[in-house]
Order: sequence, then structure tokens, then C-alpha cells
Amino acid sequence: ANFIPGRELELDIVDNAEVIAEKIGKMLKVNDDDDFNLKVLNGGKQILVQLPSERLAIAGDYSVAPLATGSALIQAILDTFDVNKFQASEIKTAAMGGYPHNVKLGGALTTLLGQTTHLEGLGYSLRNIGANHVVAITKKNTLNAVALSSILEQTSTFEMGDAIGAFERSHLLGLAFQGLNANNLVYDLVKENGKGTLGDVILSLLSRASDDGVIKVKETLPSGFKIYEPADWALWNAYAAAGLVASVIVNVGAARAAQGIASSILYFNDILEYEAGLPGVDFGRVMG
Repeated sequence: ANFIPGRELELDIVDNAEVIAEKIGKMLKVNDDDDFNLKVLNGGKQILVQLPSERLAIAGDYSVAPLATGSALIQAILDTFDVNKFQASEIKTAAMGGYPHNVKLGGALTTLLGQTTHLEGLGYSLRNIGANHVVAITKKNTLNAVALSSILEQTSTFEMGDAIGAFERSHLLGLAFQGLNANNLVYDLVKENGKGTLGDVILSLLSRASDDGVIKVKETLPSGFKIYEPADWALWNAYAAAGLVASVIVNVGAARAAQGIASSILYFNDILEYEAGLPGVDFGRVMG
């Protein structure tokens, strides 16, 4: 079901099982003395993985076990065999099947317990908490609501296996800057543009990012227009995410109505990309 003629790769996965297992362990262990367990079985044909209790304790359900393990397995194989980005999807399909566009996990990954749900994506327990619940819990305090929402959202990315290995730092920076107002970035952008527009927030963000050395000029066109690139891609994404929530606060605060949130998210990223040539939040995923 997961084999497409002409799209196969010949990799010595069994012969390199110990190397792959070691990489998986480094990604999934929380600390050196946790109760993580991994065993290579049947001469490298199978690997048994038991996640650390800490990963299960912070998750909404046990979906974290197959999702985090599957993500680590895919990254370990990509790194071991230096698979390029154009063929990485084949490794993912071999490991986890057509998930997530198929709601059931497939591929080489098998679990002791069945999936928690077949009606929607796995790992959504924490993300599905309604906005009105967050508003009530935080007593309508904007930055507290942003912080709580971000904690729930970013915790769910660990549960989904999205914040594993190479992607962990990016998610943690996003939580710090967008959710927890690191370096007062969100507050400063909102305060500076309290009587401004979404576009004003973008200009302030670019100025701040440039001053902080997060972005740099990549190319100056004959017209004088400057195209920028991130000096640190993960940190720029965190800055962009902070700018996004600041622009929503400014726009929706002016309207005193929530209907403009979706269009604010869309046009913040759209204007940002055209204004500076920089990638939008989560490199296009948020605008999409």
C-alpha cells in the first residue's frame, strides 16, 4: 500500500540499525537518567521504543508515542543516509504511511495500543481547547491569553512529533517570543503601533529584527530595494510569529471584533514577504 514503483530508495537500513537507533535515542530522551527504553531486535529488523514518562505526562493522550517515535525514526534515517529534501517524503511514507492526509497511521510503524481517534488528526487534544475557555481562564487579559494558548499549542507540537530533533529549537523559540513575550517584543510592537495599522507593525518588526541582527541584507536591487534573509532562520521565525500576534492585537483591538483575525494572519504574512523577501511565519504554513 505504501510502495510506488519508480519512487523507491535502496538504503541499508537493517545493517545500520544500531546507528539509526542511537540517533532516535538522542532525539527522544528528555535527560540522561530518564526511563527511556530502546532495543534493537531481530538482527536490526525491528526496534522497540518506549518513550520517557515525561513525554507522556505532558501529552493530552498517548498519541505522543507513535508520533514522536515516527518523527525521530524519519529524521534518523534522513541523517544517516543523507537523504535530500526531494526524497525525504518517501522515507516518511515508508515509516508512517499516508498519515496525516490519511487519518490512520501506516507504514513500518506499529503500536501496542490502537489510535486514540480516527475522526481527526492525532495529537489535537490540547489544541482543541476553545478560545472562549482561554479567555475565561485568563480573565480577558490579552498577553496572558496569548501565553496560555501558546503553551497549549507548543505542548501539542511535542505530542504530535513536530517539535522533535531539528525542529525542537524553532518551536521553543516560537513559544518564548510569540507566547511568552521574550525581550518584551510583542509588548513593544503593540505599544509602538497602538494607533497604527498592521503594516506599521511589520515595519517596526523589520527594524527591530535588523537592529538585533536577526536578519541581514541579502541583495540590493538596482532600484535600491533591499531583499533580506535571516541570519538565524529559527530565531527569525520566532520574531515573525511575535509580529503576527502583535498585528492581530492591534488590528482586532481597533475593530473591537474578532472577525478580522483570519485576514490579519493572511495579510501580515503576505505583506511581510513582499516587503522584505523574508519567509512568513512557519515558512508559509501559517498563511496557508
